Amino acid sequence: MYTLDSRMIDMITADPNVVLLLPRFGIGLGFGNDTVAKVCSRAQVPEQLFLMVCNVYSFDNYSVTRDELRSLRIDSLFGYLKASHQYYLNDRLKHICGHLNSVAESAGKQGQYLTKFYSEYVEQVERHFQNEEKRLFPAIAGLVRGEQVEITVIDEFIKHHDRLDEQLSDLIQLVLKYIPGVNTEDSTEMLFDIITLVRDLQKHAQIEEQVLMPYIKQKLV
Repeated sequence: MYTLDSRMIDMITADPNVVLLLPRFGIGLGFGNDTVAKVCSRAQVPEQLFLMVCNVYSFDNYSVTRDELRSLRIDSLFGYLKASHQYYLNDRLKHICGHLNSVAESAGKQGQYLTKFYSEYVEQVERHFQNEEKRLFPAIAGLVRGEQVEITVIDEFIKHHDRLDEQLSDLIQLVLKYIPGVNTEDSTEMLFDIITLVRDLQKHAQIEEQVLMPYIKQKLV
């Protein structure tokens, strides 16, 4: 597992996916041989939160400890989650849409079906993130402050957490089955981008389930 003494360059060499996390924390490149602790200090990033997220992304068997949860500042976690939302909506989903539209032009009715499927998926993602930012996060913040809050939205999140990666995985199967062998470069890049995003969304859900949910449950006790 990574530690605060791990060199940032070693983490990225071991798992290039860590690069995707840097802009969400406002961390730029050019960190030389600096450790995680030093890079986070210079960027004014909560080092334990950054370390925890990197470990979740890189190690499937990583389990968040109680000490990590106790040290967590909920506003910092919300900041990271909101930055992730913006990354998905304004970067990855729009980028994939460009490729999908190009591929669909030569795929007839099947292409039209895929673009409709994707458009509805994006709308679902937007609603999901909006619900979290407008209702869930404020309710949790109020709970932390000891206020009377709308507990229903918190209960719904804990009991029925939607996974955004599952429908995107379905899109991969549809593309593989029904898109004809045209626009090979666009098709290949689109599939690669979708597969990468599916993994990213799986890790995003893992952070909510292994960090945010246990944190909430601690506060409800």
